[in-house]
Amino acid sequence: MNPMEKSTSKALAWIGAITAFLTALAAFMPLIMRLLPDASPPPRNSSPDNSLDPANGRSYHLEVINGEGSGRYKPGAVLTIEAAPPRPAMEFTGWSVPEGIDIDDPETPVTTLRMPEHDLSIAARFTRQFHSVSLTPALTEPWRSGTISRNGSVSGPGIGMGDTSDGTSLRAFITFDLDILPPGAGIHQASLVMRHSGTNGDLSRDDIGNFFSHFIVERISTGPSLGPGDYSKAGESAGQYPTQLIKNNWHTKQPVDVTAAVQRALQSGRQSVTFRLRFLAERDNDSQGDAIYLDTRGDRLRLELEYAQ
Repeated sequence: MNPMEKSTSKALAWIGAITAFLTALAAFMPLIMRLLPDASPPPRNSSPDNSLDPANGRSYHLEVINGEGSGRYKPGAVLTIEAAPPRPAMEFTGWSVPEGIDIDDPETPVTTLRMPEHDLSIAARFTRQFHSVSLTPALTEPWRSGTISRNGSVSGPGIGMGDTSDGTSLRAFITFDLDILPPGAGIHQASLVMRHSGTNGDLSRDDIGNFFSHFIVERISTGPSLGPGDYSKAGESAGQYPTQLIKNNWHTKQPVDVTAAVQRALQSGRQSVTFRLRFLAERDNDSQGDAIYLDTRGDRLRLELEYAQ
């Protein structure tokens, strides 16, 4: 055999040996991989005793609603739970935790709890984030108020409710501009707060309940200002309130809820809301003009708004 043939024979022999070695190694690879330690990071809330494996003892299911940390865990395991990021205009307000559950701090979005000996469901709570503003004469310009009579004549500023000596009823009106609100604001609560400034005629603090039975608030849709004929237009009632509401100290004991009226004004694209205020009279004592006047100074008559952006 010449030298070149010897060299070729040795190379083939080496190739055969390497091939045989690799074949044998491939056969044993699954066994080798099982014997090697797992280098991947452990899952969240895992523990060295392999608490996720029901075969190694009892385990129970944890459900985290609106957050992270769900899984199966052994009783007594200390677990981390985390609330999901709040959506726009929402804020985290705490965890809804069943009674008897050992949780570190139910008021923080990331906290820990100890797994009980039963399945558990826990939820992160979210609520809308609201802003508040009080609309007053100083805050909303132009701010309009006045008195409108049955014949359609308008006077003001100033707000009077009652009757006059010639039997012509007086109705008050107040307009609040809403363009102070940011675009897309959603009204959560709207309340009208009022206080009296004086009376006319022979009305007294104790007599008001004898002549006027209910105080009425209505939303009316008008142009920039009230004009002749606006008095007779149909209005959206915000409710009837017993006169007792303004009897003691002549101010509203509780705000008048006008939420629906303000919501509909915004939904219709209006940049202001106008309320008509009047009394339902059961009877009158004489022909003298009787009226109640509301105070429009400062914040004594105001529209309180709570809204979400």
